[in-house]
Amino acid sequence: MQEPNEYVLRAILLTSHRLLFSDSLIHEYYNVAPVPFRFDRDGNIPRTIEMPLLRRSEKRPTHALAILSSLAQPNGGSHTPAVPSQPTTPIHYPPSPSTPSLPFTPVQSEPYVLPIDASLFCAKFGHDVARSLAAGMLIKAAKPLVHRDRATGADLLTLPLIPLYVPHPPSIPHLLLYAQGLPLTSRRVRETPNYSRPTTLAIARAHPSPSTLATHLLPISVIEEFPAAPAMAETMARQCDDESLRDHVVFNQGLWRNVLLLAPTDASVVDLARTAWNVTAEARRLREQRRAALPFAHPPPSPRAEKGIPTVSVQYVDAPVGYRALDTIHLLPVPPRKLGHRRSQKNLRA
Repeated sequence: MQEPNEYVLRAILLTSHRLLFSDSLIHEYYNVAPVPFRFDRDGNIPRTIEMPLLRRSEKRPTHALAILSSLAQPNGGSHTPAVPSQPTTPIHYPPSPSTPSLPFTPVQSEPYVLPIDASLFCAKFGHDVARSLAAGMLIKAAKPLVHRDRATGADLLTLPLIPLYVPHPPSIPHLLLYAQGLPLTSRRVRETPNYSRPTTLAIARAHPSPSTLATHLLPISVIEEFPAAPAMAETMARQCDDESLRDHVVFNQGLWRNVLLLAPTDASVVDLARTAWNVTAEARRLREQRRAALPFAHPPPSPRAEKGIPTVSVQYVDAPVGYRALDTIHLLPVPPRKLGHRRSQKNLRA
C-alpha cells in the first residue's frame, strides 16, 4: 500500500473540521450517535454494526455505510463483503470546456461509519451500492432491531453495514448531506431555561443549498466573482497562499472524483462540484505558470555596473501570492572615517 505524502496528510488534517461538521449533522438527522469503525477478528468488515439511539423518535436509519479509501479495496476476497466502486450503468456528466484532466491518487484515510436511509440513498445516487440496496428492498423491507444495553441503559440499533470504497473519504459526508437534501439542523439550549421542567432544546432546520456547500469548497472572495470562472480562478490564485491552495486542490478534486463515482441525481450538486474543481485547478495552473516564468526574468543591466561598481543580485518571494522576482543592489564605496581632533582620540582611549 502506498504511503501518503506529507502534504496529503496535512490536507486530511485540515479538512477534518469539514468532515466533523457534515458527519454530525447526518448522525443527528438519523437520531443515532457516531460509533468508531472496527474490523472483526479476522480483519474483515463486519456484516452489522450497533449504533446508540439519541432519543426516542420514529426517524431512524435503515443501513450504515462503512466509508473506506479505494487504496484499501480488496481484490475480490471471498470473506469480505466488498462492493465494487463502479456504477452498474455509468453516468457520464458533460464536462465544461475547462475541465482539467490532472492525475489523482486516492487519499488514505481511517474508515468511519455513516447512517443512511436505503430508500433515500437509492433515489439520490446511481452507484451500484444504491442499486443493490434497491434490489434488496424489493425482496424484503429492512427492519432494524433495537435492544437495550444492560450496562449503559442505552437503546442500540443494529444496522446492516455496507462497505463503500471511495477515492476521497473526507468529502463523502458533504456529498451525502447535500446530495440527499438532508436538513441542516442546529440545536441550542434555551437562553432562559425553565427549571420546573427539563430544559428543552430549540431546533432550527434549514434545507441545504448549493451556496452553502460552496462555502466549504472555495473562499468567500472567490465565490463573490461567480459566475465569471476566469475571475474566480484569478482571485483564488492571487489571494490564496501555497498551503491553502494545495488544500483546496486535494479536497475539491477528491469531491469531484466522488461525484463521478457515486453519480448523484441532483444536477446542482454536480455542477457546483465541477465548477469548484475547475476554478481550483485553473488557479493552480496560473500559480505554477507565474512561478515558472518569473525566476528567469533578469533585470536590465545598470549603468553603474558598467563603471565597475560591485552589485549583488537578490531574489525575493512575495509569500501570500508566491511570486518571485530578481533585484540588483549596488554596493557603493563607503569613505573612511577620519579622526582629526585630539578630543575624539581621547574619548576613544577613555
